[in-house]
Amino acid sequence: MSDDDKGSKTMKKWPFTKEAFVWAIGSSGSRVAERLAAMSIPVALFQEGNGNSADPGEQAAEAPRRVRLVQGEGILGIEGHLGQFRVRIRQKSGGVTESEAGFVLISREKPLPAAQGSGAALPEANTLTTDELEVLAASGESETTPESIALWLDPVEGLADRVLAERALRALLSLKKNGKPDSYVLYRHVPLWGLEGQSLYDALRDKGVRFLRLNGQRPQPTAAEGRVELETLSDRPVRLRLDKVLVVGQPSPPSGALEVARCVGDPRDVEGFLQKDNVHLYPSRSFRKGVYYIGSCKGEQAEEELAEELEAILPEILAPIASGEVQAPEGIRIDRGHCVSCLTCYRVCPHHAIDISKGPVPVPVDPACYV
Repeated sequence: MSDDDKGSKTMKKWPFTKEAFVWAIGSSGSRVAERLAAMSIPVALFQEGNGNSADPGEQAAEAPRRVRLVQGEGILGIEGHLGQFRVRIRQKSGGVTESEAGFVLISREKPLPAAQGSGAALPEANTLTTDELEVLAASGESETTPESIALWLDPVEGLADRVLAERALRALLSLKKNGKPDSYVLYRHVPLWGLEGQSLYDALRDKGVRFLRLNGQRPQPTAAEGRVELETLSDRPVRLRLDKVLVVGQPSPPSGALEVARCVGDPRDVEGFLQKDNVHLYPSRSFRKGVYYIGSCKGEQAEEELAEELEAILPEILAPIASGEVQAPEGIRIDRGHCVSCLTCYRVCPHHAIDISKGPVPVPVDPACYV
């Protein structure tokens, strides 16, 4: 199709429901809802596993203005298209309710701690999580600080989760400002990039943190008189006895990613993430127009990136939210004289741009079409 053909397409107007639906696990969903509400955009917030069983009156009192808290046990499906979505919600009673929305944002956080890694057989008493290390660093109480800590990055093949690794390294630097503990970083790759990453690495070394590069064979930890013994298999073997070990493994998709993929009708990548490494959809689009992914369901997610992703969405939804309608060019056409209602077009369209609810001949849904 030439550029002239694209420019000559007929533009059609479709109604747009003036409310966003946010399907969330974790605190990032609340932050997204509050940001939209601050822009006078009405929001329906369904926060899975957090508060849906509480008294609705108490929840409403805590919710920001323009945020409507949606009750339910889980999401059964997301039907419709940009401007006219219907989110089907399973209730505790066994019934099903629907919430209408112009667009849908899905925010999923990985359950923390996600720092144990794969195959790291460590005594529970000697392990730390990223959260626990940050609490130690913030407390400043030297009597609770272990004498020795090792941060073990990427214990299996691949790269350690860069967000968790950076959080742990910054917490370790904060601890070392008080002179202890003896600190080590065991690594094949340190996931720090750019000048800021180099500055953090230099600051850690300046404070006496020892970086020990591992070769291809991973250390085998053993319990030794209440501590953990590790022999690092680097150029020069070093035997360490440690009070605490924090393991940061590879990035892992959040719980429920399979359920989200089923409800949206989207594929997952080979690692189980939604939309990861699909440059055509960056930063937050899904295969369905009007459905957006926010946060770590797409991969590693830093706090500041959440705001950037939301800002990228706003230009696409502010105009239809204000006007109550969305304009879309005419996409595909169905020849009613030749259609035999085989529904092949409905089955193969990855964007849910075919409606079969209006009769035997499928109807193209222009706002959902990427053609």
